[in-house]
Amino acid sequence: KDGFAISVLMPGHNEGAALRKTVIGLREQTRKDAQIVVIDDGSTDDMADVGQKLQAEGLIDVFMMTGRRGGKSAAANLGLTYCTGDVIIISDIDTSFDRDALERVIEPLRDPAVGAVSGNLAVRNADATVVTKFQAIQYLLSISLGRRVTDMLDVVFIVSGAFAAFRREALLSIGGWEVGPGEDADITVKLRRAGWAIRFQPESWALTDVPET
Repeated sequence: KDGFAISVLMPGHNEGAALRKTVIGLREQTRKDAQIVVIDDGSTDDMADVGQKLQAEGLIDVFMMTGRRGGKSAAANLGLTYCTGDVIIISDIDTSFDRDALERVIEPLRDPAVGAVSGNLAVRNADATVVTKFQAIQYLLSISLGRRVTDMLDVVFIVSGAFAAFRREALLSIGGWEVGPGEDADITVKLRRAGWAIRFQPESWALTDVPET
C-alpha cells in the first residue's frame, strides 16, 4: 500500500458526451478510493446535467460549474481547492484508462523528491483516418519511447495535461497552474525550477482521441 490519498481532477468544456463513460471507467480502477472532482468550464452542452446526475448517483464527489469559460488552467486551479488527496491526478475528460493506471502512475511518488509523474498516452481512434494513424505513430515515438529516454536522462520536459500525477505539496509550492496556453509544459518547468524531480511511468496507460482531419 502506497499510503497516498488520491484526488482525480477533471476540468472540461463541452464534455457531456464523454463524462459518464470516463467516470465509470475511473470507478473500475484497482484504486477504488479516489476522490473524483469535475469542473465544468462554462460548457454550452449537457455537461452540467450529466455531471449533476453523476454526483447524485455518488459517482462524482465534487461537481462545480464556472458559469463562464475561463480556460483549463483556471478550472484546474478552482478544482484544486476542492481536492483532498495527497496526490492530484489531472486528466482530460475524453481520456480512458487501463484498470491499474492510477495505481501505477503514483508509484514514482514514493520517492519524496518526485513532484510529478507523467502517465503513458496512446491514441484510441488510431484506425479512423490516415491522419489519426500518423498521430498514433507520433504518440508512440514522442511519448511512449521519447519520454522513456528523457526519464532515463532525468530530463522529462513535459508532464502531460491529459494524464499526470502531482504531489499536492509540489503543486501548492508553485501556486498551481498558470492561466494560458501550454500549461502542461509551463508547470513542468516551474516544478523543476522549484527543485522537484519529474518522472515518466511507462506502465501506466491511458488512451485519448485525436483529431481525425
